[in-house]
Amino acid sequence: MEAMYCGLPAAASAVKGHVDLICHGETGLLYPYGDVEACAAVIQPLIDDAGLRNRLSAAARKNVENRALSHVLPKVMELYLRAAVL
Repeated sequence: MEAMYCGLPAAASAVKGHVDLICHGETGLLYPYGDVEACAAVIQPLIDDAGLRNRLSAAARKNVENRALSHVLPKVMELYLRAAVL
């Protein structure tokens, strides 16, 4: 998550937590847990393809920003205030 916030593309094993944060091919790349060859296979395109790297980096940053407390808290507070009025 920290790397994504810094605008770095993510390559991670497809385990709980990672799959909740990363949408394969959109906000990062996932590979099966423990599969070293698959890990290398998803990292290599990030090295070779600047367009892919930049697209995933931008989408990852936006995804993490949308989950930041400063983004979510006002929406939660609005829901609580609306519920209190009802």
